[in-house]
Amino acid sequence: MDWNGRDVDDLLSDVKEASKQVDSGEYLSAKPIFMDCLDGLETLLGPTHVQFVSALDTYVRAAVSHKDFDEAAARLHKSFDDHKEKLDPNDKKVWRCLVRLGKLYRARRLTSPALHMFRRARQGLLMASSNDDLEDVYNCVAEVSLDILNTALAQGDVDEAEKEALALIKQAEELGEAYQMEALLRKYNLILVYDQAIRQWNPSFSRERPKVNHFEKLLSEMIHFKTTDPDTVRLQVRSWDMLCRLYIFTYQGSKLEQLLSTLENMLSGSSPGITKEDRYMYSKTLFYGFEYLMQYDKVKLWLLRMQEGVERQSLENLFVMCHLAHSNFHFGKTDEGASYLKEAQALGKELLPAGHCFHSAVTHAILNNEFVDALDHLNRKVCLDCPGNRAGNESPVSIDEELTMTEGDQRMGSVGSVEDSESEGPSNKG
Repeated sequence: MDWNGRDVDDLLSDVKEASKQVDSGEYLSAKPIFMDCLDGLETLLGPTHVQFVSALDTYVRAAVSHKDFDEAAARLHKSFDDHKEKLDPNDKKVWRCLVRLGKLYRARRLTSPALHMFRRARQGLLMASSNDDLEDVYNCVAEVSLDILNTALAQGDVDEAEKEALALIKQAEELGEAYQMEALLRKYNLILVYDQAIRQWNPSFSRERPKVNHFEKLLSEMIHFKTTDPDTVRLQVRSWDMLCRLYIFTYQGSKLEQLLSTLENMLSGSSPGITKEDRYMYSKTLFYGFEYLMQYDKVKLWLLRMQEGVERQSLENLFVMCHLAHSNFHFGKTDEGASYLKEAQALGKELLPAGHCFHSAVTHAILNNEFVDALDHLNRKVCLDCPGNRAGNESPVSIDEELTMTEGDQRMGSVGSVEDSESEGPSNKG
């Protein structure tokens, strides 16, 4: 059998070519190819065949990444209906199809229907795996449980997210040593839950304090876990930073000093496994910690260490120069601070659009000698209409946040193929 003169192999090959076009920034050219191939594969293979479903996933990922939701949603709804019609209700493929549909709704920020789909899908998967052993059951539902966790977190429902994370940790630990790394990743999910709880806690509205002791224990376990796995090391880098900020949040100055001393000693050795990017983030943690402790010499030292590891023409360097200026002004070294500020002004003109609020804030600071207030302004939210905000952003960003967008994914260990990057990561505010 063929479809318009092409067999299954031809159509699958065309799907790969369309995917390459998407990677090259030619989504609009690739979309009609996807449509034709999907129609052909569905005709030749059927709507529940694994190769058709895989091709559909490829298209949906491309569509979601370009915020082209309507056709993708229609295709996934049809796929779910076809699975329900043609397969037994206890077939796991039916419920995995619903998970994919839920991911698309979450990518559209429609979190309530997405959460309903995830919960319904998990219940279906649990029924479909009722005769499986514990390991198979865990592997069957772990992904959708993470989807429930992350969707609840996106809604600000910390209690629900915590419940899901604790259940996943318990299940992974019960599977023994072979699942040690899996349990650690699920603990990192719980770390992110507690981090969000702290960031959104307002004592004026809630008497229940965040679980800072549980948070500290998890972070300590994460940073002391022995591993050379690059992805896990990156989680540890983030965990050092969150532990530093936790001690600042809870006014535990002595613990903060001990933490920073330990981190300094770690970086002073050869440390061959630490990448350039990780060293930059460690240095940033040390800078924030010593700034809170008002140890100016250490603040300057670690800002300069950060600067050594970045390109001159980069947002990272702009971040460093702004903070070098700020720290000098804060500690009364106005001449040195003004020099750094003028360097930052020049670099900002090279890196940022002409209408970015950074330029007016720095110019005002230089002309009026209002350095600290103006530099503080740079780390606050800027208006949605500011031309300096990146196209497609739904929330305003500060210079600090814009820089953080370039530092990679901050939410490791979550699973999802058909969604955009709605990650919830550690706070970057001191």
